[in-house]
Amino acid sequence: MGAVEVYSPHDGQPVRVREQDIGRAVRDGEGRIFYVLEKSDGSGYYGATTRAGGEREERRARELEQKLAKADAKKQQEVHAARHDATGKRDASWIGRLIVVVIVLVLAALACAYLFPAVWEMAVEYARRLSTVFEPRAHGALAGTGATARSGPVT
Repeated sequence: MGAVEVYSPHDGQPVRVREQDIGRAVRDGEGRIFYVLEKSDGSGYYGATTRAGGEREERRARELEQKLAKADAKKQQEVHAARHDATGKRDASWIGRLIVVVIVLVLAALACAYLFPAVWEMAVEYARRLSTVFEPRAHGALAGTGATARSGPVT
């Protein structure tokens, strides 16, 4: 599936849209909603502020395209460089950020363990106590004796 480029009816900026989103609501670069509709002559697509579109919306889109066509080449390059991609492709930079955060947290924990060994030992001891508090109690003959299922036979 390819993508089509239409101009946002709000600010005139170009927006790349998947072909399957034609007739649906999409967002422009600033998050404003508009609809991608087919032109009445079938020659392409345009952005409209209403789902129904209409002759007025199509005329406005046609005037916007003509206005942009008359703009000098440098201005058109700037407009196309600022194109918003609404095709749904995800930016993978969040994975890199997550990896960096995990590495920083691990390094902080190691630095804490190295610089403050007493605090680290207290944290480890506290974790051990928590794990024994939540052990399941034995049922039947061992119930009420304080013995746990892991503690072995009661003598």
